[in-house]
Amino acid sequence: MNHAPLLSPLTLEEASLKDGLPSTPGLYAWWIIDPTKLARVPLVTQENGLSLIYLGIAKSGPSAASDLRSRVLGKHIRGSLGNSTLRRSLAALLWEEQGWTPIRPGDRVLLSPGENGLLSQWMAQNLRVAWLPHPEPWTVEAELIARLQPPLNVMANQDHPFYPTIRAARAALEAASLGKVKAATSVPRQYEQQVAQDYERRGYEVDLGRGVSDWGVDLFARRGNELIAVQVKRYGGTKRPVNRAMVMELEGARRYFDCTSAALVTDGRVLPDARLVADKRGIALHHLDDQEATEAAPEVLDFERIWTEYIMPLEGKELELSGGRKNTILKADWSGVTRQTDSGPSVIKIEAFRDVVNHLLHKGPLTRGEINQQYVGRASSGIARILAEVPFFEYGGRPASLRYRPQLTSSLG
Repeated sequence: MNHAPLLSPLTLEEASLKDGLPSTPGLYAWWIIDPTKLARVPLVTQENGLSLIYLGIAKSGPSAASDLRSRVLGKHIRGSLGNSTLRRSLAALLWEEQGWTPIRPGDRVLLSPGENGLLSQWMAQNLRVAWLPHPEPWTVEAELIARLQPPLNVMANQDHPFYPTIRAARAALEAASLGKVKAATSVPRQYEQQVAQDYERRGYEVDLGRGVSDWGVDLFARRGNELIAVQVKRYGGTKRPVNRAMVMELEGARRYFDCTSAALVTDGRVLPDARLVADKRGIALHHLDDQEATEAAPEVLDFERIWTEYIMPLEGKELELSGGRKNTILKADWSGVTRQTDSGPSVIKIEAFRDVVNHLLHKGPLTRGEINQQYVGRASSGIARILAEVPFFEYGGRPASLRYRPQLTSSLG
């Protein structure tokens, strides 16, 4: 197959033109201009002066309804993390560096509209895209991935040296959207109180919110006719900076609450573009060291941690069963696990795993029969085999049971 057209990418603006991306099935390739923009990724500069990062297809099967134009423009360039594997992988690599906050309003990890727009801008500035029309792109996708080795592909790319890293990065993004982040990257209540005390010392009357659903304002400081909307970002000691989306959102909150001015207080760093926006909108930026920083709380072993660190990385792996049979994990995400069995694809919902794991952690062992009593899908063999991949869960004995071995959790580090 002649894949030469995939080596001649265009800007996203050129691809968006009427005579750019066609409304036909095919393959597309994403390239990055400057490899240092994705410093963690092992990139190889090609003869075209760019580095390939991702290969995708538009139309995944005979009955699929997709084409190059709608896939690249609608999903990758203008879409969200929920409908673009590429955007999700890029966000997983960039969110801490850029200061973005993963959220989960439903069942998928997303970025806020403002930060999702910043990701689109990053892509337009740093990436180029090429395409190759093909009537049945799904028939050649795996071959091309094996030949070209794009590092951000997950499916059909398990042998790539970057595969474990991108899987771990995506799992960390998922965990962050569930609030499973260390205290250093959140806004501890004591730091907000410290900021409030600082304003009080300067003669302000402070209204400190409840710490949840603050609509972009952590506290209000009033003195005479002056009412300041204050946002607090405790990012000291982390890689996360204050970015311009945070400043713009604070400006929106200031207007909504009819405040006379706004201020952002942080103990971390502020990106240059955030300072530009703050200067233009008259938003004060203050640095205040956290005087009450405490050691992070010990990590808790819970279902979300087990799922992100041990189950989701199984995607693409082959598990051996009794009798020489094998199952391939086709997908492992926050909906559950899809595996290829002798009788075809089979889905086990995440709720079944959650119930079993919580029982093992807090109540004790479970036999396969007991698992089937809890889960109407009768997938005890699949659940037991998959959870046996977790280093501190064991499966065996008579009757065959899953059990938690706390002494093995020392391997967590």
